[in-house]
Amino acid sequence: MNRHGDAGDAADIDDDEPVYGDFEDLETGQVVTTTPEAGDAAAALRTRKLALKAMFDAEHDQRGAPGGGGAEDGAPAAAPAKRAVAAAGDEAEVETFYDMRKREMAEQLALTREELSKLQPRVREAMEGHNSGAYLRIVLERVPCELVQHFDPSVPLLLGGLLPAEQAMGYLHVRLKKHRWHTKVLKTRDPLVFSLGWRRFQSVPVYAIADQGGRRRMLKYTPEHMHCLAAFYGPQAAPNTAFAAFQTMGARVASFRVAATGVVLEADASARIMKKLKLVGYPYRVFKNTAFIKGMFTSAVEVARFEGASLRTVSGIRGQVKKALRAGAEGDGCIRATFEDKLLLSDVVFLRAWVAVDVPRLYNPVASLLQPRAPDAEQAWQGMRTVAQLRREQGLPIPVNTDSLYRPVERQARVFNALHVPRALQAALPFKSKPKLEAAKRRKTLEQKARQRRCAARACTRTPRARRLTRRLYVRLAARGRDGAWRAAAVHDGAAAKYDPQRKGEKAGGAAEPAQGDARKEARRRRRGNAPARAGGKEAPLSRGGEAGGTQEGARRRQRRRRG
Repeated sequence: MNRHGDAGDAADIDDDEPVYGDFEDLETGQVVTTTPEAGDAAAALRTRKLALKAMFDAEHDQRGAPGGGGAEDGAPAAAPAKRAVAAAGDEAEVETFYDMRKREMAEQLALTREELSKLQPRVREAMEGHNSGAYLRIVLERVPCELVQHFDPSVPLLLGGLLPAEQAMGYLHVRLKKHRWHTKVLKTRDPLVFSLGWRRFQSVPVYAIADQGGRRRMLKYTPEHMHCLAAFYGPQAAPNTAFAAFQTMGARVASFRVAATGVVLEADASARIMKKLKLVGYPYRVFKNTAFIKGMFTSAVEVARFEGASLRTVSGIRGQVKKALRAGAEGDGCIRATFEDKLLLSDVVFLRAWVAVDVPRLYNPVASLLQPRAPDAEQAWQGMRTVAQLRREQGLPIPVNTDSLYRPVERQARVFNALHVPRALQAALPFKSKPKLEAAKRRKTLEQKARQRRCAARACTRTPRARRLTRRLYVRLAARGRDGAWRAAAVHDGAAAKYDPQRKGEKAGGAAEPAQGDARKEARRRRRGNAPARAGGKEAPLSRGGEAGGTQEGARRRQRRRRG
């Protein structure tokens, strides 16, 4: 069938005569056989489809023609087809899959109700149940009498059912976050009232955080603006069950009532929460690689639990717990441990371990319907109070533990002995491992020897006259140069002998032998090669001015001294 034939068929639809017979679905290609009973609906559907196809062909031919325009040029040609579609839409709407399913469900419901209406009322209630909006009478068994005595019609009762899995008791592991509007942080082991499922109960949670290795480390307080884990004892609930927690259920609450919210992660029969434990001990007897430690444990039973545990000192030496010692003068709980190196008695040994935290098994259901609802009534329901509330009511101060207070750490600087490597070991070591620092030399340096000679010269010139004579001598020798340097020691010895009583007596005798010290000095001068010629062991006397009556410079210096 060509396009012109389709347009002709569309023009023939304007006749009011009904269309019967088989037809082919132009979109899917399916051949549909109609009956006279469903002729009206099929005719309307076929008319709408032909009108849509004619409109599409008209727009397509107008755009694809040479020199043809856009939608504006094709609008007059498509107008009759659009009018035909609108006319067909008024007659019948196209049924979608959703409408078809709703129609089938309505038909099935009508058929079911028709069949149930033929049964007796009791049989129908047993099969269908009670209809919505019906009034029921419920009989509750084993109800306390306080529920009737303190019943308040203004408070409705909610009835619900529990699954068999929700009736068991155990530990609930939840993910919890403190509410942003709650003013205070939540503390571990402070009671909270949980609204979980159909139940409201009070329990004592222990907060934790996921650590490396899957360990759950205990937290003392809930973190700010962050989720944490919690474990408490109560009726088990399905995972992903949401809950809300409250600190108090009283009617007069100044701050925001909801303390925390969360969701259940899992239910378990045990709580797996750990906390850090650091034990400190002190060595009281040290061997080569073994030491006896005290103060770390209190009994041999505790030591048996930690046998093989790793130890460490403050200086970084690693060790291991071996065995408990017999109770002696140091008390019970002492251990024998081995280390990588020898310890000092001043070392501090500590043991890092993890210990399980016990979660309290408290389940206190909220029985507010069994007690008066008046806030000032003495019998109003009141759960377990926190430690802060008890201290506030009884006026008790917060206990202060001096060991828990922060104070400045004062450590004395330790002085370690120098590292001594034997020479045999140094020779066996490679060059890069040998010590490169030279040892201090024991012989004196040149500066030390010069300082020693100057001190000896000052010791010889103790009197003022001897110092003046030595000064004049050095002045003269400096003017004459090195040639007269050998006379300095001779004149110096003469000046010292002049004021030395022992040498003065020897000089007066005239025939006395030179002293042993003088003989040594003479031999030393001869070895140096600058010894003067001696006559009977005495030096040739120098004149006052030097060699031949002194120089002119020396004479001028003497005149200046006399004038001064």
